[in-house]
Amino acid sequence: VKNQNARIQRKTLWYSRDKDQSRIDIDIPDPENVILGGIHYQCGKSKYHYNPETNQFDNAPSEINKRLKKDKNMQKAINNGLKYLGYENN
Repeated sequence: VKNQNARIQRKTLWYSRDKDQSRIDIDIPDPENVILGGIHYQCGKSKYHYNPETNQFDNAPSEINKRLKKDKNMQKAINNGLKYLGYENN
């Protein structure tokens, strides 16, 4: 049963300076773990969750994952988010 009062706390880790206004956010888990934490890439209404096992955004267009591999600032944002979520080997 979901806690109806649970709120997602979100923090933007990275944002694009391009016109697409895309960003990478971290969803911070609540203290009661009702809402699990995670990282996602959002552009408009499209949202793609980051998979730390594959180091990619699941189901994202290939351009987004290619951009992640090339963009050091995106990689740094992901690594910071993973550390915050408790991942040790990132």
